Amino acid sequence: LHTAYRRQRQMCIRDRTNVDECDKKLQALKKKWLDEKNVSLFIEQKYHRKMIGPSGVYVNRLQDRYNVIIKFPYEDSEGDKNQVIIRGPSRGVAKVEEELKELYQFEKENGVKDSIKVPANVLPRVIGKEGETINDIRAATGTEISITTDPSKDKDNSDGFAEFELIGSRKGIKEAKDKINSIIENVQNHVVIEVEVNPKYYKRLIGPNGSVKRELITKAGGDDSDRRLLQVPKKDSTSNKIICAGNKKIVEKIVEGINQIIEELENITTIEIEVPKKKHRLIIGPIGSIRREIQSEFKVNIDIPKVEVESDIIKVTGS
Repeated sequence: LHTAYRRQRQMCIRDRTNVDECDKKLQALKKKWLDEKNVSLFIEQKYHRKMIGPSGVYVNRLQDRYNVIIKFPYEDSEGDKNQVIIRGPSRGVAKVEEELKELYQFEKENGVKDSIKVPANVLPRVIGKEGETINDIRAATGTEISITTDPSKDKDNSDGFAEFELIGSRKGIKEAKDKINSIIENVQNHVVIEVEVNPKYYKRLIGPNGSVKRELITKAGGDDSDRRLLQVPKKDSTSNKIICAGNKKIVEKIVEGINQIIEELENITTIEIEVPKKKHRLIIGPIGSIRREIQSEFKVNIDIPKVEVESDIIKVTGS
């Protein structure tokens, strides 16, 4: 009898323990259900795919972090396709709502779409070797750039243009389009002009340490490091042609500068004036000041024999 009583007592204690555990679980569920919250958030459907991420990576990350459920409507679902549902603990829902709003705003500001057409003959220059140029533009502007129409691959495309889609901020897209348009302009305005010049003038066109050549380029608005703009044949060359290649406006100004110099050189004459040797010092002046003044005023060169040279002849050269 004593043993039976003890067994019965143990069963009652065990049952009581189960009841207590059950009560705790129910209280926890009650608390959870009371705290559970549903929020409907307006997000335009065109941004859903990017906000969800590849294979749902971004949404899953938020769900795991805040223990909530996020439901984006299916593209073919009925009803409002711009409403995203968040369900879960109130604190988690609030956090997710805040992050999704920030992400939505970011996508709206940086998810602007635009397009630009590029002539087929310019396409290789825009893309660059192994995509180097277009990748540089992407990196510099923070813009996604993808080709949507390629005339070399699309037989139905008969207008001879490739089309690029640009996605990013308005500022980034403008910068990217400016860079692409600059390439298009440079290619379309690229010219090669040959100028026939007597080789005896090459040295004067180059100038000391290339100074005249650099000045011709910079005055025309070019970059003096771009050798293609003004290519003068080497000293031992038999060619009488100077080649200018680059932007049409710049090249035309360089050619104009070359012709002006050649014209001046061809009009240069030298006259000889006989002046008594003892009077030469009066023309030279203190430390050559008078000679320099005359040369500067009349744009001529005055060649006076050295003291040890017995000659009365002074040579004046100019146009």
